Amino acid sequence: MFYKRILLFLLSFTVLFSLICCGKEDTSFSTDIDENSDSSNSSYETSSDEPEYTDTENYIVSNKSSEYKIVMPEGYDSTDLRNAASELNYFLKLSTGTTLPVVDDSIVTSGNNTKIISIGETKPLSNSGLSKDLDKMKKTGYKIVTKDDDVYLWGPSINANIFAVYEFLKHEIGFEVYAKDEIAYTSMTKLKLKNFDLLDNPSFTYTVGGNLVMNYSEFNRRLRHTSETLIKSGPNGQSSHNTTASWGYLPKDVYYAEHPNWYATSDTNGRINLCYNARGDETEFRLMFDTFMEKFIEV
Repeated sequence: MFYKRILLFLLSFTVLFSLICCGKEDTSFSTDIDENSDSSNSSYETSSDEPEYTDTENYIVSNKSSEYKIVMPEGYDSTDLRNAASELNYFLKLSTGTTLPVVDDSIVTSGNNTKIISIGETKPLSNSGLSKDLDKMKKTGYKIVTKDDDVYLWGPSINANIFAVYEFLKHEIGFEVYAKDEIAYTSMTKLKLKNFDLLDNPSFTYTVGGNLVMNYSEFNRRLRHTSETLIKSGPNGQSSHNTTASWGYLPKDVYYAEHPNWYATSDTNGRINLCYNARGDETEFRLMFDTFMEKFIEV
């Protein structure tokens, strides 16, 4: 207890000293928006490890006017593909006051003097000469590439296409989701197309929100959570993201005898759940974690 008190004191002193030293640094951000701002001088900033793309000479929107069309694959009547186009238009409307016409690729080809934002594996993408690189992408990976007057967003899955839209909006208008009703973007009357050359493979292929997030499909999607109902099945067929404890990967009858610290006491239904800190035993915790990950990757 004595040493814990010393540690708490030192930690408190460190935090206080840090606050004093950092007191003069302004870490806030302004929400004031210049309604006449140009995208070349937008008010949001990307973090230092984010790629930054220069503006082209093409305006996606200029004073509520646009030469651009959103191009979708022919027969794009799936809900998720419609969402990709509608989300792009929804936030462009909030940012610039403008929506773009949405057409399928049966009536548009690249290089015919029509400026396009192509979403998915469209005919203009196939005719563009760009390498699709689908073999280099994870299931939720995507590419965004500007070529001539056009920009192409695509990936190997429905989720990848809509995630590409959100990444496009992030760089173009400062789109960032903080909560269901807290979404940042920059208002502007002139929005230039950026010179994209991006291939992104998220570190985690599958991400799922908790129950409060999952209750709002729109919010869940904007957080770039995947929509699969079954992401990984445990050894007993359970859906691993819907379980309170992942005991299916570390069944008691296999591991309890040698590793009792991996398990908590029975719940009200008589089930044995995992003890996620291995009852404070660091060695056992590391072994439990490594064993779980081996099982999870195998599945």
